[in-house]
Amino acid sequence: MNEHPPPPPPPPPRRIVVLPTATAVLTRTTSIFFTRNNFLMFLVLSILLSFQRLNIDMATNTLTSYIDNQSSIQYFFSPTHDPPNPTTITAVRRPFLQLPRVGTLDDDFFTEDDEFDRRSLPNRQSNSTSFIPDSSDSQLGFSNSVPDNGISASEINDSVPIDETAESKSDSQSLKTFDLERHGFTALFFPFGAFCASYGYLVLGFVSTYAYVHGVIFVLVLNDFCMRYNSFIGTYLNGCSLGLKRLCRNILMRWIVRSVFSLLLGICFFGQIEDKYTLVKIFVRLIFMPYSIFSPWVKGFEKEREDFILPWLFVDFLTSFVLTLDPWIVMADPRRNWREVVQEGWNLLSLSLHPAYNLKSFESVVCGPYARWVFARTFGDFFARALHCFMEVYFMVAWLMYYLSVKSIHANSSGQPFGQRELEAMLGDVR
Repeated sequence: MNEHPPPPPPPPPRRIVVLPTATAVLTRTTSIFFTRNNFLMFLVLSILLSFQRLNIDMATNTLTSYIDNQSSIQYFFSPTHDPPNPTTITAVRRPFLQLPRVGTLDDDFFTEDDEFDRRSLPNRQSNSTSFIPDSSDSQLGFSNSVPDNGISASEINDSVPIDETAESKSDSQSLKTFDLERHGFTALFFPFGAFCASYGYLVLGFVSTYAYVHGVIFVLVLNDFCMRYNSFIGTYLNGCSLGLKRLCRNILMRWIVRSVFSLLLGICFFGQIEDKYTLVKIFVRLIFMPYSIFSPWVKGFEKEREDFILPWLFVDFLTSFVLTLDPWIVMADPRRNWREVVQEGWNLLSLSLHPAYNLKSFESVVCGPYARWVFARTFGDFFARALHCFMEVYFMVAWLMYYLSVKSIHANSSGQPFGQRELEAMLGDVR
């Protein structure tokens, strides 16, 4: 009887990637990125991102320039609502004490008549006295019955006159102020509506574009690991469909978180500015600042911006570092909620924190605002924007490689398999 030896134990599951350092991650990323079949797809994704970034920059420049050059918006946010060119109203002051003129026997009546004739009737003073002599006594010009010390005066109406000219000017000024306020509301409504429409359009375009790009990269890299080959159009369509189905909410939450942190930091640095019009211009720029590559700034506040930019870069670095693995976690398992995604992302980063920090630091240097400024001054805005988007796609691939490496290390250390079968399960129904 022949006894066969027992079969050897199955080998431990093979790790998909072993990338213990940031240099190893970048080396493996470069080998995948510049493959002839993959480079064309990555180049198309870079052009797609560049087009979306161009739309954000154009919308930011158009909206901010309109707000800067619209004087009615500045008038609306002024504290006193004074019109731009106020009209001065000169009021005629009346004497503090007005005494009625009382005629005496020494008065020259013919002189008084001449003065009275030289006055215009509407401008006649209220304290002038009219004498009505009786025609019965032609010698003296007085009546026979002389009451009140022998002088008969007409009844004097000592009422205060109404300055109709001043009232009409005041009414005209009130109407002018009302028209300016109404014009200010109208001028404010247009940029506010344009801002809401453009902001909604940009958020929708940003979310969909980044969902497409992440989805295509995910499908392309996992097909390369699983040795599944598909056509260029098929890979692109499958990636867009998968990214749009799984990743839209995550990209939207990242947009909201980064914008909120920018606004909160802006309140700390610019909240003491009393001019509301200047605050509006600054906070419009802060909303687009995390995603607008060449964001213009408010003139006259360059020093405040220099004090603001370093803390903002630090906060934005920490925020993007904590959330950097979240898109790939959601792509691998879309059933997780936001809290579980953030928690798993931080746990995976903590397993290999030093390579992750080095990789993020290198990304911040290459894709940061100072590198963009240098490339823009040297080669122009168009080349700087295109290079930024190209390197952004490159680091998306690098972070996917890092995620697969850390996921493989974590799964094998806990005794769970993580191989080609798990990668195919991540793709789901993608053919």
